[in-house]
Amino acid sequence: MEEEAPQQSIPVEPPQPPKAVEPPQPNPLVAWITGGNAIARVGIVVLFIGIAFLIRHAVVNDAVPREVQLGGVGIAGLILLIFGWRLRDTRTGYALTLQGAGIGILYLAVYGAFRLHEMIPAAIAFPLLVAIAILATWLAIRQDAAVLAGFGAAGGFLAPVLSSTGQGDHVLLFGYYAILNLAVLATAWFRSWRSLNLIGFVFTFVIGLAWGYRYYQPENFATVEPFLVFFFLLYVAVAIFFARLASTPAGRMVDATIVFGAPLVGFAMQSTLVNDTEYGMAWSSFAVSVFYFVLAGVMHKRTGPEWRLLERAFIALGIVFATITIPLAVDPRWTSAAWAIEGAAVAWYGARQKRPLAVLLGVALQILSGPMILLEHGSIDRTYPFLNHAFLGAILMAAAGLVTHLALRRAGSWAAQWMFIWALVWWLLATFDEAHQFLPQHLELMADLSIMAATALLFAPFHRRYAWTEASWPSLFLLPAMIIVLILQLVHLRAGHPFAGGGWIAWPFAVLAHLMARHHIETAEDRGRGGWISFSHAGLMLLLVVLGSWELHWQLIDIGLRPTGWLSPALVVVPSMAMVLVSWPVLQRRWPIAAHPWAYQRAGVAALAVALWIWVFVVNALHNGKSAPLPYIPGFNSVDLGHLFVVVAFMTWLRGLKSAGLERPPYLTGNRLAVFAGLAGFAWANGVLLRSLHHWFDVPYRWSAWEKSFLVQASLSIFWSALALAFMVYAVRRASRAVWMVGAALMGVVVLKLVTVDLANLGGLERIASFIGVGVLMLAVGYFAPVPPRAPAAASRIEP
Repeated sequence: MEEEAPQQSIPVEPPQPPKAVEPPQPNPLVAWITGGNAIARVGIVVLFIGIAFLIRHAVVNDAVPREVQLGGVGIAGLILLIFGWRLRDTRTGYALTLQGAGIGILYLAVYGAFRLHEMIPAAIAFPLLVAIAILATWLAIRQDAAVLAGFGAAGGFLAPVLSSTGQGDHVLLFGYYAILNLAVLATAWFRSWRSLNLIGFVFTFVIGLAWGYRYYQPENFATVEPFLVFFFLLYVAVAIFFARLASTPAGRMVDATIVFGAPLVGFAMQSTLVNDTEYGMAWSSFAVSVFYFVLAGVMHKRTGPEWRLLERAFIALGIVFATITIPLAVDPRWTSAAWAIEGAAVAWYGARQKRPLAVLLGVALQILSGPMILLEHGSIDRTYPFLNHAFLGAILMAAAGLVTHLALRRAGSWAAQWMFIWALVWWLLATFDEAHQFLPQHLELMADLSIMAATALLFAPFHRRYAWTEASWPSLFLLPAMIIVLILQLVHLRAGHPFAGGGWIAWPFAVLAHLMARHHIETAEDRGRGGWISFSHAGLMLLLVVLGSWELHWQLIDIGLRPTGWLSPALVVVPSMAMVLVSWPVLQRRWPIAAHPWAYQRAGVAALAVALWIWVFVVNALHNGKSAPLPYIPGFNSVDLGHLFVVVAFMTWLRGLKSAGLERPPYLTGNRLAVFAGLAGFAWANGVLLRSLHHWFDVPYRWSAWEKSFLVQASLSIFWSALALAFMVYAVRRASRAVWMVGAALMGVVVLKLVTVDLANLGGLERIASFIGVGVLMLAVGYFAPVPPRAPAAASRIEP
């Protein structure tokens, strides 16, 4: 017999361990705080600030000899510097922190000795500051430590700020900053540390702007202008040095913040310096334009193709400043509009050529020109509507923003949406302002509403035709705008009713524009239930109800119905009619209800149902049923007829939901509908009783009178007992234990009321009638309506 060959086992590969997932790179700011020795970094910063405050305190109070103060500060800085240098190989992060703090404290000590105490002359102070700057630069480059350079530079720039007493020579301050910036420039020659460049740039120009805002006077021009030119040229050089060391396969890197920030911020500061000089801004822009063209020409001859990006940036800046030279020379009020137009052209060119820096420059020009046109607004002649610099300038801003939006949208840039908002805001500001200038005050609000409606109607057709998403935004914003306008009308009540002050035209136009715009922007996928779309339709319906109710209320007052008692019940007429109309089969088959049944028949009407349910409680608590000229008849008076409107509206709505195949709101399903209806019915029944006592027995219709009235208290006790009896008898017949418990609870309330209220406050026949009546009714309950038995438990089914 042949032996079976042994089966060969198939080797099973062991499961591979899961690949290690690299942790995500943390945020740079978080990494700086949590990396290294964060406590030491924070402690050093605190120490530096404390020393600065100590020096300033000593200057003011002169409590300690100056030599001891500054000597101690200088020694502390040297100690930190030496210890940091010695630890550079063993604890690098900690060592760099100590060295940076030491450099900053040395800056502080020398500047304090020279500037605050005047202990050393400028001939000694400035060489010392230069030596510290050279030392800081050498240490940073030697250890390849951008952190050290940043600490040292920040400490140096902060030293004058923290130790300042508000007095001093600005020439010394800017001379000191010139030394620090030369250190930044020297470092930029050896290292492409963008963070250090930004620290120097931000500190120099921010502190310069702050000083200029507080202290600059026209007589300081000769001593301030050279420093401004120096700092501008220095940071142009810093940008070139950075591009020299930082490169990518596509070419030299460009630090856009420095390249475009230096001329923009510098030119803004220059405008303050030459503000009182005729053609000062024009000559300045011309000089800057020539400088950038010459610089670009030199770079084109001396550099290779990898420098073309920076070269094009300089050419773009030259074009910008050359373009604005003419309007600055002709009429300075057109400066902002010219910047905006130039920005749109540059952004369009950059988007077409896929040059992000040019796009950034174009957008920045438009954003910077915005505040300037607002500042010029008050000094512009407004003799003719629409033909004035204020309106045309703002319209040009809007047009420039819209052109930029279209260019960026075509290029697929995320910034396109923001530029559309920018253009839309300027359009609305221009038209609003023009309307407010030339229309009477009582027409301004309705003019604003009409402008917003017209804007929505203007843009909406482009949404579907050109797949232009942003064109639908004005129509989406129209409903919130209408709500805000209505709130403003309610708050101010200038006109007294919404159709005054041109509202009889503006409101119908806005509603029609909203519906037409929605019709243009909605697609087949938008039909039915949707978030914002359904909200807009439901919101419009509720807005119309509020408008109609307010207008009807005002008209009734205007014809003299305030004393008649029909005003409060009239509030339910418009909401009830709205509930009936949206449930009408004819309208259910037409747009917009047919397209958005959930919005109109469920969401919108549900809000009206809640409001009407609350109205039932409020009106029964406050309204006495006065119905002049009709006499009071229970069930046939102003309040009870209002309840009839509400009941008809609710029944029609519920039937309409069923015919449309829509679910009821959650709070109206199951037994919840009976609960809410029972509470409203109880409030109405008590209202009928109290109104009858008011009209037939002259009991005042207010809480304080009800509490003191024997008749009211006894009537309520007997009435509640009768209601409890009715509930319990009904429960017995229907074998409903739940309904019986409701009646029992109401009876318990009656007993509690008897003990706590009636027994203490009632007297004589009223107390007797109350107790006897309730007692008889309770006996009747016990006889006719005992508690129904529990439903028998279902027998357990046992499977064979």
